[in-house]
Amino acid sequence: MTSPLLRLISITLLACLAACTGGESKVEQGNREGVLHYGNGSEPQGLDPHVVTGVPENKIIRSLFEGLAVKNPYTLEPEPGVAESWDISEDGKTITFHLNPKARWSNGDTVTASDYVWSWHRALNPNMGNQYSYMLYPLVNAEAYATGKLEDPNEVGVKAVDDHTLVVSLNAPTPYFIQLMDHYSTFAVHPETVAKHGGATDRFTPWTRVENMVSNGPFVLTEWKLNRYIRIEKNPLYWNADNVKLNAVIFLPHRKPNKRRAHVPGWSAAPHQRSATGQNSQFIRRCRNRLWYRHPISVPIITY
Repeated sequence: MTSPLLRLISITLLACLAACTGGESKVEQGNREGVLHYGNGSEPQGLDPHVVTGVPENKIIRSLFEGLAVKNPYTLEPEPGVAESWDISEDGKTITFHLNPKARWSNGDTVTASDYVWSWHRALNPNMGNQYSYMLYPLVNAEAYATGKLEDPNEVGVKAVDDHTLVVSLNAPTPYFIQLMDHYSTFAVHPETVAKHGGATDRFTPWTRVENMVSNGPFVLTEWKLNRYIRIEKNPLYWNADNVKLNAVIFLPHRKPNKRRAHVPGWSAAPHQRSATGQNSQFIRRCRNRLWYRHPISVPIITY
């Protein structure tokens, strides 16, 4: 005669198996909805391009904003971004960027050359405390302004000739300068939005919150649940929106595997040590996607 305890265990295992095998996996759901679930390391410290310094922030900011140039994903050569073209003088010390007239901020405003002048002055302002200000040091007088030796930002080598023409003056020929335009520290921010929510050089102000952020990249910020996830969605006003194939990206924070791991009987949490043993092996394999998704902070998201 079957004991009540054994019967209870059997019912519990069957219920767990049904829960794990039924329904749609996150992989299938993501493919169907065009949503990428991305394990992104630690919770970002912020989303201000002129404040943050980390890799997790980089991945999100480069989805929300776009620089004057972008890198080809295969060759890493610079290609047009906000700037549809650029000219380099014979002596290599002057670069003229021609901005794409279709480039828009997510609130509908046109991205202008003046936005870049304002943003680079902000990034170089010593009160900003920007740890990546040196990225702009090739500009004439940029280092002097950033270190407090020069007070007038208008003497820095960046000028807006008109709304769509930005002229950059360099200390010397700098062949890699165009590639720097893909680093988030050189990105423009929306001046009016930053000013509305604090001073130009105030750090970690509310302008980067979901309800306030204005950006110019292929995605816009739609949700930020602290230590849970950040969701960004396709920006319909992005100049190259027709070539953006994803509808959304969900960035999931997680800790290093050796700090905290999901414990599953008969299963190793480390991605390189995955092995199932004994009677649990079939159950574990069939439940694998759900188990990893339930523990996003324990291991990199490997199922998406």
